[in-house]
Amino acid sequence: MKNWLVYGFIFWITATSSLFGADTTWIQLWNRLQQSPPSLSNSQLFCTLAEEISPLDPNLSNEIIQSLIDQPFVKESDDLLGKCLLIKASNLLAADQPEQAEKILKEALRKFETANDTTDQLKALSQLGDIHMKQKEFQKAMLYFETAEILARDNKNQLLHTNTLLDLVDGLFEMNDTSRVKIQLNKAEMLVTQVENPDMLKNIYLHQAKFYSEVGDQNRRLEYLKKALDLNRLHDNLEQKETILIELSRSALQRGDTLLGLEFLEAAHETQKILFKQNRTSIENRYNLILENIPEIKTERSSYLYFWFFSLVLFILILLYLLTKSKKTRKQLLLNIEKLHSSNEELQSELIDFNIAVDQQLNKSTVEINNELEAKAYSVQKLEQAIEFAKQSEYLKDMFLTKLSHEVRSPLTTILGFTSLLETELAEMENQELYEYASTITQSGQSLIDLLNNLFELSLINSNRLKVTISTFNIHELMNEVALKFDHLSSQKGIRIVVSPGELALMESDIKLIKNMLTMILDNSVRFTEKGYIKMSAEYDEGEKQVVIQIKDTGIGIDKAYIQAVFEPYRKEKLGYSTIYQGAGLSLPLTKKITEILGGTINLESEKGIGTTVHLSLPMKYQKVTLANENQPFDNKNETLNERIENRSILLVEPDKLNQLIVKKILGNTAQIQVVGSKEQALTLLNELAINNQHVDLIMMDVNVLDATDEIQFLQKIKSEYPSYQYVPVVALAAYSLSDEPRNLVENGFAACIAKPIIKTDLLLTINQVLEMKE
Repeated sequence: MKNWLVYGFIFWITATSSLFGADTTWIQLWNRLQQSPPSLSNSQLFCTLAEEISPLDPNLSNEIIQSLIDQPFVKESDDLLGKCLLIKASNLLAADQPEQAEKILKEALRKFETANDTTDQLKALSQLGDIHMKQKEFQKAMLYFETAEILARDNKNQLLHTNTLLDLVDGLFEMNDTSRVKIQLNKAEMLVTQVENPDMLKNIYLHQAKFYSEVGDQNRRLEYLKKALDLNRLHDNLEQKETILIELSRSALQRGDTLLGLEFLEAAHETQKILFKQNRTSIENRYNLILENIPEIKTERSSYLYFWFFSLVLFILILLYLLTKSKKTRKQLLLNIEKLHSSNEELQSELIDFNIAVDQQLNKSTVEINNELEAKAYSVQKLEQAIEFAKQSEYLKDMFLTKLSHEVRSPLTTILGFTSLLETELAEMENQELYEYASTITQSGQSLIDLLNNLFELSLINSNRLKVTISTFNIHELMNEVALKFDHLSSQKGIRIVVSPGELALMESDIKLIKNMLTMILDNSVRFTEKGYIKMSAEYDEGEKQVVIQIKDTGIGIDKAYIQAVFEPYRKEKLGYSTIYQGAGLSLPLTKKITEILGGTINLESEKGIGTTVHLSLPMKYQKVTLANENQPFDNKNETLNERIENRSILLVEPDKLNQLIVKKILGNTAQIQVVGSKEQALTLLNELAINNQHVDLIMMDVNVLDATDEIQFLQKIKSEYPSYQYVPVVALAAYSLSDEPRNLVENGFAACIAKPIIKTDLLLTINQVLEMKE
C-alpha cells in the first residue's frame, strides 16, 4: 500500500512539474527546483509535498524542507518559513530527536506569531506540549496546552478551542488531576454541542468515559460509552466501534454485570470479523481496480495526443513504467492475497483459541465473583449483627444508667429532703454545729445528684440523642429563677447574688438547656466563692446578632495555665484548692458541649485569688425589653412565694411515707394538704369531695419516669371523669435523670415536673408558677 502511495505522489509530481519543464523523476524535478529562479508559489507547492511525504519518508521530506529553508524568498515569508520548520520538527520527532525538534518548534512558533497564523500556532504549541508530556515534564507541557487554549478561545474558533481543551485533558490525565479533567471536559462538551460536530462529540464522550473509569464510577462510564457508540453508528467506523464495545464489556464486567459484559464482548467479536472481511475485500478491490485502470490509462494516453504532443513521449514512458510496476505489483498482490488467506486461517484458529480462553477466564471470573459475593454477604451479615449488638448494648447501657439513677435517687431524695428540713429546724434552734453538719450532708447529696445529672447529659450528647426544643422565654425571669435555687446556700456563705439583665429580650431557644447551663455555671461560682458577690447580666450584641450572658464572681479564681483544661471532662485544678472544693469536673465541659449544640460559644476569664468571669454567647431571636431597675439584688424572700399558696387545697399522691412527711413539713403551715398513698385512694377522695361539692386547687403526684403510662392514664381519667378538674394543674414528682423526661411529662398533660429530692425553694417556686398560669 505504501509503495502505491509513493507511486501516486511521483505521478502527481511529474504531471504538475511538467508545467515548469521539469524531468520525469522527483530527483530531476528537485534538481530543477534548485536551478530555477526563486518562486514563492513553487516553494509553497513543494512545502505541501514535503508535508504529504513526511509520514511515508521523513528523510526525503526533510531534504525537501531543508532546501526550501535555504531559499532567500522563503526566509522572507514568516508564514511559509514557519510551515517548513513545523514539518521539519515533525520529521525530527519521527526520528526520535525531541530536543532538536523543540528548538525548531519554538522558532516556528515565533514565525507564526509574526505572521498572525493562529492555526499553525496551535499546531506548534500542541507539539511542544506533547514533547514535554513524553519527557514527563508535566508542568511545562500544561503551560503550552493552556497557552494554546487561551489562543483558541480568543480566536473564537470553537473546533480549535475544543481540540486544545482535549490536549489539556490528556495532560491532566497524565498528572492524575481528575478534578480539573472534569471541568475541562464539561467546557469542551458545551463547545462542541454548539457546532454540532458528531466526531468531536464522540471523542469527548470517550474522554468522559475514561474520566469516570479513573474515579471508579462504572455506571457513568457505561453511560458515556453508550453515547459514543450511538454517535459512531452515524459514520459506522468499525475500528472505533470495536474499541468502544471492548471498553463497554470491561465496564460492565467491572460493574459486576457479567451477562451484559459478555453481550458487548460478543458484539466486539462480530465487529472484528466484519472488519477483517472488509479489509480483505478492500485489498481484493484494490487489486481488481489496478487491472481495470490499465485500459483507462491507455485511453488517457490517447487523449494526451490531442492536447500536448510534447508530453506524449513523457506519458508513454510513465505508462510503460507503471505497466512494468503493475505486473510486478500484480504478482506481489497475488502473493499478498495468498498470505492474507493463510493469515485469515491463522486468525480464525487464534480466534477460536481466544474464545476458549475468554470462556475459561469468564468462568473463572464468575466463580471468583460468586465467592466474593458470598464473602461480602457474610461480611454484611456480621456487620448487621455487630450493629444490632451495638444497638442492644446502647439500649442496655441506657436502661442500666436510668435504672441506676432511679435506684440511687430514691434514697437520696429522702436523705436530702430530711436534711433540708433538719437544716431549717436546727437554724430555728440556733444550733450552729449541728446545722453545719446537716448543711454538709445536703451539699454532698446534692453534688451526687448533680453528678448523676451531668453524666446522663454527657451520655446523651456523646450519642447524639440530646433533643433541642425551641420555645420563647424571658431571660430575666430565667436568671431570677436560677438565682433563687442558690439563695439559701449563698445566704449561708454571705454572698450577694445580683441579677442585672439591662436591655433584654423575649428570646427563642431551648429554655431547659439554657437553664441547665446557667445552673451549672452559677453552682461553680457559689461553690468556689467565699466572700463578695456574684453578678449575672445579659446583653444583645447587634454586630454578632447574639445574646451574651455574663456570670462574674469574686471567688478563688483559676490559674491561667489551667484555664484551657477546665473544659476537659473529669479534670480539676490541683494547685492549692483541690482539697477544699470537691467535684467531678463535668460542669464546664458539659456546658461547652451544650453551647456548641445551640450554635454558641463559651469563654472564660479568670485570675487566681481575684475571681472568674464566664461569657456565654448564644445566637437567638429576640425582642427588646427595657427594665427600670437594674443591678438589684435578687429578691429571695420565701414569704412572697407563700402568699399565693396560702389556704390552697392540695392533694398529694405519694406512696413514700418519708416524701409525704417532707412535703407536709414544707407546705403544712401554709396550705391545706391531703395525702393519699395510691391512685385508687386518690380517686376515692376525689369522689367524696365531688359529692360534697368540694375540689382541690392542685394535685401533686409521684411519677415513675421509667414507665409513666399508669400515671398518664390516671391524669386523663381525672380530666375526663371530673369536669371541674379540667383546668386544675397536676404536678409530677419524679426522680428523673434524662433531660427530655420532664418535657415528655408536660407534653402528656402535666402542668410541671419537680425533680426529687424535693427542695423547698423549687417546690414553692413551681407551685406558684402553675397556680399563676391557672389564674
